[in-house]
Amino acid sequence: MIKREGGWGTKHLYLKDGSINPDLLDRPIIIWGCGNDGRKLYRLLQNQKIKAAAFCDSNRDLINSLYNDTPVISCEEAMEKGGINLALAFHQWMSVKDTIKVKKDTEIFADYLYQEIEPGNRCIICGSQECTGSRAHFAPFLVERMFNDKNIQTKLIHCKKCNFWFSRYRPNDLEMEKLYAGYRGEEYVRQRKKYEPGYSAEFYESADYMVKRKQELGVFFRKWIECDLIHTLLDYGGDEGQYIPDPFCNAEKYVFEISGKKVRDGIILLNDLEEVKRKRFD
Repeated sequence: MIKREGGWGTKHLYLKDGSINPDLLDRPIIIWGCGNDGRKLYRLLQNQKIKAAAFCDSNRDLINSLYNDTPVISCEEAMEKGGINLALAFHQWMSVKDTIKVKKDTEIFADYLYQEIEPGNRCIICGSQECTGSRAHFAPFLVERMFNDKNIQTKLIHCKKCNFWFSRYRPNDLEMEKLYAGYRGEEYVRQRKKYEPGYSAEFYESADYMVKRKQELGVFFRKWIECDLIHTLLDYGGDEGQYIPDPFCNAEKYVFEISGKKVRDGIILLNDLEEVKRKRFD
C-alpha cells in the first residue's frame, strides 16, 4: 500500500485482461518511472489518444529531459502535485512504497500482478506441479525486437518447491534469432536504449564488470558445489564464456550461444541444441 495524507490505498493500474483501468483516464496522469514498464503504459495511452502529463524518475540525469515531448520531472516534484493520477507502472513498486507520500487528492494506480493457482503447470527445472501463475508481459524492447510489436500474452510461473520463476510463453527459434541478430551491435543498442535510457553495451564488456561478476559467481558456486569435482561445464547462453568463474579452471568448458559471438580461448562453442543434448555435463 502507498501512504498518503490521511490514509493508505492504491487501485489496479491494469484490469485482468491487461487493458488500462479506465479510472486512470479521468485526470492528468504522471507515470512513475521511465523504464520498460513506464514506456509500455505510455504506448497504451497513446493508442487511446491520451497523453501523459509527465514522467517522474529517480534518475537525476533524466530530470528536465523529454520523452516523446513528455517532460520528465523528479519523483519529489510528482509527489507534491495534487489532483492527479499517479501510475506506478512497474512490478517492483513494493520496494519503494514506503518512500512515496502523496497528497490526499492524488489517486495512485499500481501494477499489481494478478496471482492465481495454475493447475497443471510443471516446473521446467524440477518438474514440480506446485506452481502459481501471475499475469505478466514482456518488456517493450523484447516486444519490438522479437515479436514485431505484437503484445504476446503470458503468465509468470513460480515454482513453490524450488523457487524458480519462468515465463509460460516460450519464444520459438525464429523469435530468439530476431533477439540475437546483431547482438549488441549499433541497431541492437539503439533499439534497447529507446526503452532503457541507461543501457550501455560497453558496460557489459568492461573488464571491471567481468571481474566483479566472476567473483560473485565464484562465491556462490563455492558455497554449493565442490568445484574440483566438476570436469565438464556448460554455460548455457554464456556469451564468449568470459563469465565462467575461476573455481572451474580445471574443467572442460563449453558455451551454448546462438548470438554469433566468438568464444574465448579454452572454450568450446556449441550452437546446435541437438549437439548439447548428445553430450553430458557435470
